[in-house]
Amino acid sequence: MTEYEHEVYWIWLQSVLGCGSHRTNMLLRRYSGAREIYELDEAKRRESRNFTPDEIEKLRAAPIGKAQAVYERCHALGCRVVTPEDELYPERLRDIYAMPIVLYVKGDIAGLSKQFAISMVGTRNCTGYGLSAARMLAGQLARFGVVVVSGMALGIDTACHQSAMDHKGKTVAILGSGIDVPYPRDNEKMMARLCGEHAVLTEYPPGTAPVGAHFPVRNRLIAGLSLGTVVVEGDERSGAMITASHALDQGKDVFAVPGRIDDRQSAGPLKLIKQGAKPVTCAGDILCEYEHLYPEQLRRLYQIEMEKYEDKKPKGKVQVEENPEPARPRPEPPGELDETQHMVYERLGSAAQSVQELSAATGLSVPKLLPILTEMELMGAIENRSMNRYALPEGK
Repeated sequence: MTEYEHEVYWIWLQSVLGCGSHRTNMLLRRYSGAREIYELDEAKRRESRNFTPDEIEKLRAAPIGKAQAVYERCHALGCRVVTPEDELYPERLRDIYAMPIVLYVKGDIAGLSKQFAISMVGTRNCTGYGLSAARMLAGQLARFGVVVVSGMALGIDTACHQSAMDHKGKTVAILGSGIDVPYPRDNEKMMARLCGEHAVLTEYPPGTAPVGAHFPVRNRLIAGLSLGTVVVEGDERSGAMITASHALDQGKDVFAVPGRIDDRQSAGPLKLIKQGAKPVTCAGDILCEYEHLYPEQLRRLYQIEMEKYEDKKPKGKVQVEENPEPARPRPEPPGELDETQHMVYERLGSAAQSVQELSAATGLSVPKLLPILTEMELMGAIENRSMNRYALPEGK
């Protein structure tokens, strides 16, 4: 049997399963990697009952030589092939539904999952207000060292990437086409700069055209690389709303820029706000949600805010409330909680906390934590106040 580089086996497996397949997570729990699956003979694949009949036929027929040709094409393009076996593979993407098994990368993604990253998305048919809001927020985030993740589309995405670069920050673009197929063409120069100074990635192999069906699949990666997603503008059926939906499914935070109630492009953000998304008027509205994860990085923000507060604080004697409301005693947890659920319960209080906060406090990964929170919510032990933010029930 011919020996191939490990990346070739992953490219081969992706060619069978396709991008965005929900089967990848299950198969990687049962096999050590793509090579093990490749080396199984057809009888063992059938006996394992881990593959559908259609997958068995595709695995048998898929030529490894084609995967080798893709790998060689990547080398010619100066594109790195990143797989779950690589140190460069972003850890945040291991936790998402339908994790990608091949990423084609130009630029630097080292340590991306340890960096403070926020995705910003919106419509191509944006308003002047939307462009202004996108530039302002992306620029503010970039100045505080936040990585701005977006999809390089015209309109809001382009404004976010450009503003982050203008403010000396880092930005990452995720494509719905091959790494050698800039889309839209108007952003070809921007993509060249992103590849050189920032990062561009895609799960689609070189030469893949920007087919419309690729973009909703791509959007799960935009949400997955980030701690939270900001929807700047878009109607209720826009791609930006699909990204927000992915973020919620992944246990991520969702933010929305409020706009005019009579403007169609504000319909998506306004709907999210009604559903509990946090309205955003400045980067501070986003940054303050992650103080527990990046305290040093956010210290500068609070210094600036405190200076503003001190300037506005009334001079003279401050009135102190003589009879402050006593703190409510902490309720006893329900008796039916198991040990893990009890640990989660003890980390909660009356103030709602995000899934990321609870993950950091409990040491449980987001994929493990989400079903625990759902079960506890169904038991009535906790409340989902809005958009994956949990607290003890009021009145308990």
